[in-house]
Amino acid sequence: MLAQRILTALVLIPLVLWGVFAATDFWFASVLGIILLLGAWEWAKMAGLNSIGSLLYLALLAVLFYGAQFLPPVVILSPALLWWSVAIGLVITYPKYHEFWQQSLAVRLFAGLGLLIPTFVALICIRDSGEGAWDLVYLMLLIWGADSAAYFSGRRFGHRKLAPKLSPGKTWEGFIGAQLAGLFIAIWSVFYFEISFWFALVLAVTVVTISVVGDLFESLAKRESGVKDSGHILPGHGGVMDRIDSLTAAAPLFSLFWMYQP
Repeated sequence: MLAQRILTALVLIPLVLWGVFAATDFWFASVLGIILLLGAWEWAKMAGLNSIGSLLYLALLAVLFYGAQFLPPVVILSPALLWWSVAIGLVITYPKYHEFWQQSLAVRLFAGLGLLIPTFVALICIRDSGEGAWDLVYLMLLIWGADSAAYFSGRRFGHRKLAPKLSPGKTWEGFIGAQLAGLFIAIWSVFYFEISFWFALVLAVTVVTISVVGDLFESLAKRESGVKDSGHILPGHGGVMDRIDSLTAAAPLFSLFWMYQP
């Protein structure tokens, strides 16, 4: 599985870097939209929609993606913080609201909108900000660097379960490893972006923490749907949502921090 993960990453990383650095604004938004729609298809299936319902869900999201580009980013990103505060509550109290989640298709579908629309807006907003593509690379380094550190430190030192009812493989030791990686990357960012040391540290800790919540929330959705992975399109990684779950939580928060940094 690790070999598959590495091979898939070696294919995806150059494609991601091309999109970040070389694609025009139109193609960046278009490719990003397609990727998120693939994630939406997986989410719709986990939510319980049939193929026709899933296609209609994708059509709705495509329209919302297009319309969101004409609104001030803060209009989309600020409510995302409220949504993630609710998601944190669902993760911490799981499985207290199991029946509510199971019985409400509307809630499950609305959760998908809350995951994907702010992500679309945030990534476009970050790419259009100060350093442009490098700002986006910094976000990805924070998330995926922390994720990799959590994986290896958890395997080597992990004993105490972080969220045993949601994701038995995650440990507090892995979480600490993720935070240490985030802090290391933050120190580098101080010199490259010329930002405040304390701002960089707070941003790193906050982004890494919420990225873990994003991962756990998708674990909640998968557990409620009775599936191990959101899909099978990415060998060794599962589905698109399995790869971007942390990003859906971290991107809106990072974008707001970045826009209003001191």
